[in-house]
Amino acid sequence: RILEWLSEEDLRFFFDLLMQGIDDDQDRRSFWLSYIAKAKRSRVAVGAQDMERLRPKFRELESRGRSYARIVDAPGTYATSSVFIMEFEGVTVVEFSRSGSACYVYGNGARSYHFDLSKSDFRWAELKSTKVRERLIHTKGRWHSEFRNKLAQYGIRPA
Repeated sequence: RILEWLSEEDLRFFFDLLMQGIDDDQDRRSFWLSYIAKAKRSRVAVGAQDMERLRPKFRELESRGRSYARIVDAPGTYATSSVFIMEFEGVTVVEFSRSGSACYVYGNGARSYHFDLSKSDFRWAELKSTKVRERLIHTKGRWHSEFRNKLAQYGIRPA
């Protein structure tokens, strides 16, 4: 239950703070909120521009013991992105803050790509690895059902 609360706090941190002022016209926040109870762990990784833009807020969060990771070496316009990483049973999902970005789904099997969610830094290349199992696009009007179907293939359903 505690992990669920922490993951929900990460989700709210991502959507309410990092995406503040960014239109969530596809309602990604509500979609992931319906799945967050199924997450084993989660992590927010903050991009360079969000770090600079929200520096005073991050100092306040750190003083209260809040942790997050940083994205290092994001090229060019990707420096504007932050990510929300959710580890479920059998699969890890990487959701990007930047509108128009895909959502990446990585298998968690013994021979699959694995994220160490305790790390303090993530390299851009590992977040958008070529070892992607699935690359899901937020296609307006269809993505909710496509994502639900893909997650259901791994036995993950909304709470």
